[in-house]
Amino acid sequence: MDVLECKIEYLEAAMMSIVIKFDGQEELLNKIKHKFEQFKKGYDGKRVGYCLEKYINAELDFVTAGNRGIGRLTELIPRFGAYFRKALRNMSEVDLSKLYDIIQDLILRGYLVHVLFVEESVRGSVISSGEDLYEKWIPGIYAEDPSVMGEALRNVLAISTESGYKTLKKFMNSHKMIGGSFFSIDKTDQIVFYYPLAGFGLGVVETKGY
Repeated sequence: MDVLECKIEYLEAAMMSIVIKFDGQEELLNKIKHKFEQFKKGYDGKRVGYCLEKYINAELDFVTAGNRGIGRLTELIPRFGAYFRKALRNMSEVDLSKLYDIIQDLILRGYLVHVLFVEESVRGSVISSGEDLYEKWIPGIYAEDPSVMGEALRNVLAISTESGYKTLKKFMNSHKMIGGSFFSIDKTDQIVFYYPLAGFGLGVVETKGY
């Protein structure tokens, strides 16, 4: 089966969303734009696409019984598809594809935050295949404590993903997707909070191997 390639155009769109948020900070913009051009030269869309396709499709799985999602140690943070099972079951293939793209964009923004704001210079992948990268990436998504990123980096991540979250919220509102009930709190924010973190972690694993 062919791997769904994560095309460079998707990264360019995510990059543009980040650049807009830092408008006016010319020194910073020049630096990250240069790094992005360097990054594109070694980017492997099939390796990254393999990981994102498996992860996002698992998140949007509304058929499998139970709430537990891939990478979770518990059901405290359910997978998106289980939490909004009824809404996704009634959704068209076109809208499911749109939702996939929105979640992918959030993940890619986190991925680019690592590329652009963490490494001093662009580093190539130390992992050659999508399969190996995926196996090393998944276990850490829900195991890491976001506080270890530091306040400055968390702020950059928040700024870079703000418009992506707004797009997701708009989509969900249009489909009347509301989490929680009279007896339970809404876990939507807890679920989607991890998508950019997952992307950031993908960048870490790809360049460091762990």
